[in-house]
Amino acid sequence: MTILKMDTNFNNKLFCDTFLHISLAPPIPVPESKLGQQYQIDVLDQSHPGENVELLFFYRFPLGAAVDIYTMPSHGMDACDFIQWFLSKNPTANHGTEMAVYFYKKIANQIN
Repeated sequence: MTILKMDTNFNNKLFCDTFLHISLAPPIPVPESKLGQQYQIDVLDQSHPGENVELLFFYRFPLGAAVDIYTMPSHGMDACDFIQWFLSKNPTANHGTEMAVYFYKKIANQIN
């Protein structure tokens, strides 16, 4: 099973059975064949035990096109605050930086 890493349990999303997460988009777009695959999410600061999840959907967008409907549940910030926060954490990023929002569903109990 592929392991995905999150810095922290942003907005306590991992307490939900379904959740979304925004991060940098990979350089090569994720193929649709990845939908339905299972992953393990580990939280680097250990603010939540790891979870086994299924990828339900994903969407790529430029950072400057972030909207509240994605940023609020993912990071607990409105889109403007999320963009400013992301730019402050990633000095090489700009409003055109490719991001991705991933929609997940838990498939098993906690793994840690």
